[in-house]
Amino acid sequence: NTAQHYEERALLSGSASPHMLYCSGSAEPRNGTYSSVVLCTLSMRELGRWWNTSTGARPPEYRAAKRALAERILRMVQARWPGAADDAKIMGSFTPLTFRDYTLTPEGSAFGIKKEVETVRFPMPAATHIAGLYLAGQSIIVPGVLGTVISGVNACGNILGRRYLVSKIAKETA
Repeated sequence: NTAQHYEERALLSGSASPHMLYCSGSAEPRNGTYSSVVLCTLSMRELGRWWNTSTGARPPEYRAAKRALAERILRMVQARWPGAADDAKIMGSFTPLTFRDYTLTPEGSAFGIKKEVETVRFPMPAATHIAGLYLAGQSIIVPGVLGTVISGVNACGNILGRRYLVSKIAKETA
């Protein structure tokens, strides 16, 4: 049920587990370390009692609930991939409130401002009316991480020239 992924509830209280986890990892062979980012959806409704708090000044019960959820997620990853995360340590965690505080998105969106089909067809241009000022980042062209990369390449293409940039990317990634 797709709606479950977007309307998860009771994750912080411990009475439910995430329906979906997104895992991404990387290795640093020189020193034998590995890192991973694990994401799940969390409804802002669960965070309502902490709505008027800010990053770095949240109460102990918020931090405890967030830590308990991070530990449950780690146990889920360990159960799904035995041996892969036996020595894993939680280095940090965040909630939509954290996104809200750092990105100024009203409900903590990890993917930027809400987009309509019409706005994606007419993205903001990278070049501005101010000489030397170019726009890049999520929500400039399309939302999210991919939108950030695309808009960064677009801004660089405006500065360096598209042909040069495309040939440079092709050469470096071949």
